[in-house]
Amino acid sequence: MKSFLIIHQVIPLSLKSINHPLFNNRINPILRKFQIQQNLQQNSLLKESLQKNQNFVEIIIKKIIRKTINKKKQNQQIQNNQIHKVKHQLKKLLIQLNNYNNQNQLLMLYQLQLRNQQETIKKYEKLSSEIVKLLEVKNEMLNKLRNENAEMENIINQDKFKSVRQLDQELKKEKDDKLKYQELLTQKIEENQNLVEELKQFRQVLSKLRDEFERFRNTHNQSNITQSKIEVVDTLFYQEKLKIKVSTINELKLQNQQLQEEVDYFRSLSLQQKRFLKNTKRTQIFIEKYYLNTKQLNNETKIYSINNILFILFLYINYRIYHYSEYQCDQILEYCKLINHTYIQFKKVTRQLL
Repeated sequence: MKSFLIIHQVIPLSLKSINHPLFNNRINPILRKFQIQQNLQQNSLLKESLQKNQNFVEIIIKKIIRKTINKKKQNQQIQNNQIHKVKHQLKKLLIQLNNYNNQNQLLMLYQLQLRNQQETIKKYEKLSSEIVKLLEVKNEMLNKLRNENAEMENIINQDKFKSVRQLDQELKKEKDDKLKYQELLTQKIEENQNLVEELKQFRQVLSKLRDEFERFRNTHNQSNITQSKIEVVDTLFYQEKLKIKVSTINELKLQNQQLQEEVDYFRSLSLQQKRFLKNTKRTQIFIEKYYLNTKQLNNETKIYSINNILFILFLYINYRIYHYSEYQCDQILEYCKLINHTYIQFKKVTRQLL
């Protein structure tokens, strides 16, 4: 066989196609054997390849089976995960349901509170109506007091004509007082010069006060602008009024008591007002007579006389205030208002003189 293979390798391929008798007779059987052997080898190789293919197919089938098994396992895991998620969602839904139930309970409590608040609002409205009635009663009492004061003023005006004789007697007393005051005037002429300088300083102070007044006016204008902002606060204040009205009932009672005390006080004022009117008339008559006496003087002497009159008024006011008690401060203020009015008239007279 080995020789045959060597020969087969040495023989060129072209000889196979030659139709030579020697070749056909001797070499063809050998080739047939060789072909048979090759066929056998090929069959063996085919068998081996078939076995290998079968093994490969079995391996592939096993892999496919494993994959299917793994897929089933994965699907089961996915289903288990989904079930777990669904359970978790159900738990959340249960928690939300509990929360909604709690919220419903809170809403019920809130509705009860609203009902209670409405009842309290009705009570406050009733109290406010009672307070309005009390205020109306208070206004009626004030109107009555005003009417009584007007009647007292009419009575005082009627009593003026009756008191003429008394005024004459008082004028005589005032003449005696004038002699005393003239003696004091001679002593106070030198002091009046100092008063003139003080008046100059007073004018400077007045100029400063005017400037401050203008500043105050500007600030007042600015306050008008802020009122628009205050209106917003008023709305809140109105809401709080309802709470405060309960406390105002006792205050109204106290105010009614105070009004009764004021009624008694105003009744006592009627006699004291008569005294004030008498005193003002005395001062007016004194100024008029003194003015008649100063018409005959020069301008320089008139200035000294005017200063003297001011000084006399100052002494007279101090004398009157000294004799009143501390509880008569309101009366003293009214008396000062009357003196201020006479002082304004006196300024007009001085301007005419100068």
